[in-house]
Amino acid sequence: MTRRFFGRESGESVSSRYAYDDVDDFNGWSMSPPIDRTGDSRNRYDGLTRSVAVEYVESNDFDQTTNSDEGFKKVTIQISRGNKVVLERSYILPAVPVTMADNEFVSGF
Repeated sequence: MTRRFFGRESGESVSSRYAYDDVDDFNGWSMSPPIDRTGDSRNRYDGLTRSVAVEYVESNDFDQTTNSDEGFKKVTIQISRGNKVVLERSYILPAVPVTMADNEFVSGF
């Protein structure tokens, strides 16, 4: 299979993450300072940046990225202060279509 475009597709909003319809729309997304689900700024976190990267991974080795869709995506979330990463977490997700119920969870970053 060939690599599919990661990130927001043509016509999707760039201003609201709540309009994202699949997890790869978060590829390249970042926010500083962080806000909560309601959009309120969290002043105690000034200076921190959240960022997200989405990649395909091999179906038999989740540590190995690939340019083709083998059925799984790795979502990596970083929290950084300046140029220093203070927290990084990665999650492996099956590359399946997102339903509205799933979208509610995904948009809660």
